[in-house]
This record gives sequence, C-alpha cells and structure tokens, in this order.
Amino acid sequence: MISQQKFSFDNNEEFNMLLMKSEMLIHSIVGPSRTNTYPFAYSIAVTAIRLYVQKIQLCDFAIYKDVYFQTAKQLKQKHASVARNIERAAKLILRILITHGITEKYLGRIPNKSVTPRVLIIYLAAYIYFDRPYHQLFKDSSDELTAQYFPI
Repeated sequence: MISQQKFSFDNNEEFNMLLMKSEMLIHSIVGPSRTNTYPFAYSIAVTAIRLYVQKIQLCDFAIYKDVYFQTAKQLKQKHASVARNIERAAKLILRILITHGITEKYLGRIPNKSVTPRVLIIYLAAYIYFDRPYHQLFKDSSDELTAQYFPI
C-alpha cells in the first residue's frame, strides 16, 4: 500500500485528471453558483486517490485527516475554514440532487437517511473514478471492479 507521504498531489497527472472530472461533475449538478465549490471538488479528487489508488480501507479512512487536512494544506488555507466550506458545498449539492430528483443518477439510489458530507464525498469520488454511481458498483457482486475495490 502507498502511504500518504509518498504520494505527491503536485503535478500528478492522475490527480489532476480526477480534479478536473470532479469540478465538471459539481458544475453539472450545481450550475453557475456563487458558492466556492473548488475545495469540495479537491476533496473528492483526494478521496478518490486515497481510496482507489492508494487503496486505503474505508474503515481506516478519516475525512479530516485524510481529506480536509490535505485540501487545506494544498489550498494554503486554514483547516477549519476549508472544512466549513466543504460541508457547506456538500449540503448545497445534496439539496440540489434531492430537489431535482437526480440522486439515483449520481449516487445509484435514493438515500434512505441523511447523507453526511463524508459519505457524499465518498459517493462522488467513486462516481468520478469509476464513471458509475457508488451503489451501482454493488449491484453485480461478480463484477471485477467490485471484487477489486470493494471486497465483500
């Protein structure tokens, strides 16, 4: 497994591609907005790298340590303000997904309970990495992606 220290987010082609995909995803959901969604997009890309490239187990994945801290460091902002910004953007995106009835398109199913910013980031990280909604990855347990990234 690759440790967080060995992976460089600066000038990493795969990370930059995931960041671009997450920005495009957010823009397709939110449209033009006054809300700063860049930290949220960055956190999605960091999550995709941590979970699917570095293969950090979901039970070991800590949103503050693994994502918010890395995002704040790279954006040269305070950790607390980045965390608030990400959580504000997550609430906006979730509200839009629910009110426009497009949760199944991006998450794979309609959430049956409140979705936290951490969970939404994980769902969208799977969407940008696999080009499929998170819950759709589990529909066929014999699927190669499910076996490799989501062992049962």
